[in-house]
Amino acid sequence: MSQGHIPSDQGAYYQDLLFTNYIEGLMDAGWKGDITLPRYGFCASFALRSVWEMPKLIKLVANSQLEKGEIQISIIETLERIVRLQMDLGKEANNLMREVNLLK
Repeated sequence: MSQGHIPSDQGAYYQDLLFTNYIEGLMDAGWKGDITLPRYGFCASFALRSVWEMPKLIKLVANSQLEKGEIQISIIETLERIVRLQMDLGKEANNLMREVNLLK
């Protein structure tokens, strides 16, 4: 999404599509487990990617006070949507940790 290959306003759709196809692929290969752990890994790995987007977002927001160009505002909005998705999946990962007793 941050590279523009997937529109950030369609991020949730593509996340669901990717995870569903991943689980279907595992099942096609013979896996019959509980999806909680793969879902946790998916959510946590996506949420951790915020270490790339968050610094970019902070820098752009700080600089936007100096230059308010339309392109820069568009990039800020895109990064904000991405970071929001990452934070949502981070919350889900946290809830899943509790569910599978990974967090005591």
